[in-house]
Amino acid sequence: MKRLINFRPAAFAIVGVVSGIIFSYCILLHAVWGAVLSAITAIFLFVVFTFFSSANFKGAGRALCLFVFILCAAIGGVGFYRAAEGYEKADLGGHTLNISGRVSEISENENYTLVLLTDLHFSGAITGKSYYNLLATVYGENAYVPGAELKFTAVVRDRTLIYNGKFASSALLGKVKYSCEVNSSDISITGSNPTLFQTCNTAIKNALQSGLSEEEFSVAYAMLTGNSDYMTEETVNAYRSVGVAHIFAVSGLHIGFLATAIYFMLSKLKVNRAVAFIIALSICIFYSGVCGFSASSVRAVIMFFFLNIARLFGLKYDGISAVCAAALCILIFSPVQLFCVGFQMSFSIVATVIVLYNPLKKALKFLPDKLAAALTVSFLAEVGGIPVLLYAFGEFAALSLIVNMLFIPLAGIIFIALIICTALSLFFAPAVCLFLPEYALVGLNFIVRALSFKTLLIGGFTLGAFSAAYYGAIIVSGGLINFRTIVKTSVAAALIVVCIIGTVALNISNAKKVYATVIGSENLSAVFMTAGEQNVLVISDMSYRTFSQYRLSGATARADGKSVSVVLLKQEQIFELPAVVNRLNGVINIERLYYCGERDEDAEAAVSAAFKGLKAVNMSDGDEFYFGNGNCKFALDGKCLLCTVNGRTTAILARFNGLGYDGLNAAVHTAVCFDCHGGIQRAYAPKRMVSFRAEYGYSDGETFGNLNLTLG
Repeated sequence: MKRLINFRPAAFAIVGVVSGIIFSYCILLHAVWGAVLSAITAIFLFVVFTFFSSANFKGAGRALCLFVFILCAAIGGVGFYRAAEGYEKADLGGHTLNISGRVSEISENENYTLVLLTDLHFSGAITGKSYYNLLATVYGENAYVPGAELKFTAVVRDRTLIYNGKFASSALLGKVKYSCEVNSSDISITGSNPTLFQTCNTAIKNALQSGLSEEEFSVAYAMLTGNSDYMTEETVNAYRSVGVAHIFAVSGLHIGFLATAIYFMLSKLKVNRAVAFIIALSICIFYSGVCGFSASSVRAVIMFFFLNIARLFGLKYDGISAVCAAALCILIFSPVQLFCVGFQMSFSIVATVIVLYNPLKKALKFLPDKLAAALTVSFLAEVGGIPVLLYAFGEFAALSLIVNMLFIPLAGIIFIALIICTALSLFFAPAVCLFLPEYALVGLNFIVRALSFKTLLIGGFTLGAFSAAYYGAIIVSGGLINFRTIVKTSVAAALIVVCIIGTVALNISNAKKVYATVIGSENLSAVFMTAGEQNVLVISDMSYRTFSQYRLSGATARADGKSVSVVLLKQEQIFELPAVVNRLNGVINIERLYYCGERDEDAEAAVSAAFKGLKAVNMSDGDEFYFGNGNCKFALDGKCLLCTVNGRTTAILARFNGLGYDGLNAAVHTAVCFDCHGGIQRAYAPKRMVSFRAEYGYSDGETFGNLNLTLG
């Protein structure tokens, strides 16, 4: 029993760092029980490492281990807390300020451009330089490039650590603390000072744009740099549904392809192995910089370093130690990475492959060696990422096991060809240099679209906290814990049963809830609610002639083609019902339209005649319709919809000057509104206020994307 596990210093250290980060996270969120549980778990793991490991520590050794463990936990916990605390304290209070900064990233959308600014300087009510970055939503034509220095005046809004009920890890990691909206005509370009990495990235982008058609450019640019902002949602979803979207996250796959190609060329030139390693490592580090030093690329470079150092010095390569050392390096310098999906995906997949590769490959020994290896890696990559995929995207592709076996070699060939041809296109005509990659990408896109069947996606549930049992079964099955075979099998089976039963119970509970998405855009304020097969879109404010159908389609994707009932709250402007339905019907399949106020029989007849199966229903205050586990009814003369689920009432209010507060006989738990926040707060004292607009100082659906709520 003394040798329950093999002691690995890197694994011991990473457990300490992760324990400290999680404990600090729980303290930050005031989750007392979470902090207690994390502390108990850390103590348990420390005991396992020091009392039941192959190192067989004695008194002095255990004391040293305790010191190292506490030090690692302190490094992780303090590092995370300082990052989070600094972010929270950097509020600027929503002032109108003069802003100058340098363009770091650009993301073009249908109606606006998102520009990330670094090296910020503010003047006005607050003057000084900021350590954090600003995300500007720019309306109008623009031609900004990374490195451009911009100057303008705008209302600067502060972002919070908790948004949409989740920890804003991506914003904290990218130091994106501020946001604003501005017209391009109000922005001055005062200079340009791109970094070497930005210059290279821009050169790659320009070369690909010049030599490839629009769709092929977006795929090639994402494959080379990890930036998928130029891909349409349809294309991204097609690759995701097949299970190969990982080719757009620069990771071990890309670093492996690149390093293999470099080693191959240098071996032909008879370059010394040590020199070849230094050259390959330098190029891989530079490539990671061009891709923004993403967590997956940094992890891949670090693991590449450990693997080749071991080979150079004739040491035995230990995959578990290497992946733990890579995680340790990343988390010491950036503890927030622990909560980022990219980091979680990278390490969960790599660790699963390392842990289970040998046992599974042995089980497939009846197959040819290379086929068994390919099947093992593809299957384990799928298995390792399932909990993270379900949490982040709500689904995973059933086809990915088969597709990746064929797709990864093909993607590798295209990736290397793109690098070579793009490099040549910097000196010669891009259209000529990229001629062959163009057709290869056309074929690739065709294959992906042909295989992208939504029916082959598995999802609609989550493992939640039972992911711990899932990964526990993987660890036990892989032989990291030195149980006898019968004990190992029994423990792994028990953990799988716990995971299955817990997941089923969790999702049965979730199925009874009503989920809502708050949509805030320039010309549409609405709440989209879904409960099982039922979907309701409540429109609070709408300019139906100019609203963004693209934005609405993204928010209502949960409907997945099912019929939607539309509730039109009474507003100041008079709506023409057929015109509203005509615009909405281009995005969603409307089953019923509820409206309040004076009945318009002619409009109802026109709607029914123009759209088969659609019925317009006129309602009055107090009239109800049932939805999921609750009911909805109009109030405040049709300017409010009250949705009561499991005893909790959510009030969705229209934009209406002079909105009265009499006549709402309900205890409001959550109020979703456009304006009049002060009066609503005084009249109903809701526990939560949600706004369609950021300028009112409440959580909103516009600035950071659509806001998700759970009703009841």
